[in-house]
This record gives sequence, structure tokens and C-alpha cells, in this order.
Amino acid sequence: MSATQALCVFCSSDLETSEHLFIHCNFSRSVWMKVLDWWGIQYYLPRTLDSLLLQWPEIVHDKFQRSTWRLISSSTIWGIWLLRNKIVFEEGTLNLFDCFSTILHRVAIWLHTQDSNFTYTGNDLLRSSDGIKLWCNKKS
Repeated sequence: MSATQALCVFCSSDLETSEHLFIHCNFSRSVWMKVLDWWGIQYYLPRTLDSLLLQWPEIVHDKFQRSTWRLISSSTIWGIWLLRNKIVFEEGTLNLFDCFSTILHRVAIWLHTQDSNFTYTGNDLLRSSDGIKLWCNKKS
């Protein structure tokens, strides 16, 4: 593998480590900030992927929001990974809104699979996080 092939496909300026790809790359950081802003949370991103996975659920308050937030963080990591692979293997393009949209659509599908009473679509979630928060609070 050449040095160029080892560079992050999003920024082409740093080696593609898991921490860089999922947290430190400016594009990935923008994805996380968009997710945080959507949920209405101001938070910093941890320095490591392990810290992100361990600390992330604690930034929301009740157990149903934590469970949903874990799913959102998993979907975000998965969305970043899929976009990376699309760029590498299918000549995809870097687009923040498309990545964010894909994440929320996946969240809607996964939540509906877990609970048929979750009736919000990805488009509903794109408009606002209010519905998912309401659903979480009803479960409390």
C-alpha cells in the first residue's frame, strides 16, 4: 500500500486510522456536530473511539434516550464507514447532507424494527428530532 492509499479518503491529509476517520477528520467531525446539533446538544468529541462509545450515551438523560442515542451513534459510525467505502470502491462523492440523511433514515428503520410503534420516517427525523424525543419520553 502506498502512502497516498493510506491517507484519509475524506481529507487526504492524515493517515486513515480509526480515530482519524471516525472522529478527528474535519468531515467526520462535521457529521458528528450535525448529529449533535440536530438533537440539540452541545458537546465535545472525545479523543478516542473507545471513549466515544463509552461516554456518548451518558450525554442524554433517561435510559430510553440512552438506548436511542447508542443507536444514533452506531448509525453515525456506520454511515461514515459506508460513505468511506462508497468513495473508495464506487467513486462516490463527499456530501455532508447526504451522509446525515442516510444516518437518520437508517435510525428510523432500525427503531421501527425494534418497536412497531415508532412511526417516524427518515424524512420526519430530518425535519426535526422532536418526534424521536417524544417517542423516547413516552417510553420512560
